[in-house]
Amino acid sequence: MLRLGGVAQDWRLTEEQWLSIAPIAVFWVTVGLYEAFDALQLFADRQLQPTKEEISRNRVKKVVVFRSIIWVHLMQLILGLLSAYYDPWVAPRSGSFGTKAYFNARLGLWATEYRLGEAMIAQVASIPWGVYLCSRQLAGFIIMDTYIYWLHVLMHKVPWLYRNIHSRHHQLYTPYALAAQYNHICETLFSDIGAALLSTKLVAMSPRESAIFYALAVVKQVDDHSGYQLLWNPLTWFGLATGNGPVYHSVHHQPWGIKVRFFPAKFGNTTLFDTDAE
Repeated sequence: MLRLGGVAQDWRLTEEQWLSIAPIAVFWVTVGLYEAFDALQLFADRQLQPTKEEISRNRVKKVVVFRSIIWVHLMQLILGLLSAYYDPWVAPRSGSFGTKAYFNARLGLWATEYRLGEAMIAQVASIPWGVYLCSRQLAGFIIMDTYIYWLHVLMHKVPWLYRNIHSRHHQLYTPYALAAQYNHICETLFSDIGAALLSTKLVAMSPRESAIFYALAVVKQVDDHSGYQLLWNPLTWFGLATGNGPVYHSVHHQPWGIKVRFFPAKFGNTTLFDTDAE
């Protein structure tokens, strides 16, 4: 709390403002980690394609990718802060995220929103709050995966959409962490931002839940494009279990694999869709 001209000024960020900053911060921290691996050659034996291939095969320079993502993040940050200012989330403030008090407050709001009967409220209240919170994250990722999958298929099947929008992302034959969000502005709006907003709104997540959701989605997105198959990375084992990971997505970026493997699989399974068929 600061005092300017004798008037107290509260410069602390609200939860809604943190929600705008969190996915951007997580992106750069995760990308920075993989860039350090590249620079120091720490896990060269676990790299799917040598760094020299990135330089020789990709049709866009890394500095161009960097500038593009900076502009995208500035736009994303401005839109997020404006949204937080003009449409603040009215959320329960009882207790911290993940506590029983928080769970009960969320349950009361949820019961009001969906007009649940007393019997249903009692059944939901008997669920451990940790399970409840995790199930909401899972529901969000199922919605996100489904939305992105069909939009991705559409952008590959409709020549105009691919030529004018999605082809920008496929200028990268050797993907790397920074390029995870190198997209046409329309794809950023309708795919990345659109999928995130749709998922959190349909599940009615609070700002804290949404921040965690966005952070997990960004980490998975960057990891898929990283070009590293690290055995100590939990996402590697998750990818092996679901059939989706850096290897799976690297195939999609190859000229011979561009018409297959469309599924994003944040928390789904590629066997749910015939993702290896044209």
